[in-house]
Amino acid sequence: MPKKNKEAPIRKEPVKAASQVRIINLTQKTFPVPYRSSDGSTAFLNLRLQTGRHGQDAPILPGTAIVPATKALERKRLIRIENI
Repeated sequence: MPKKNKEAPIRKEPVKAASQVRIINLTQKTFPVPYRSSDGSTAFLNLRLQTGRHGQDAPILPGTAIVPATKALERKRLIRIENI
């Protein structure tokens, strides 16, 4: 008798989003970056220089704070969004 092919059932589990992201400024300018605040409204993060004298550490935000306008800045290569 031929053997039956028994495949494991496919589990559809939701993809886990990054719990936190780091936003890195790739330009030499200071500019506002939109994000979603904890109360659900759109706020702006004044992203400063991150290298050199008086530089700031890259800000860390929750993964749910990223809005389409933030992704647009990443596509324009003004910022880089890294998962932590």
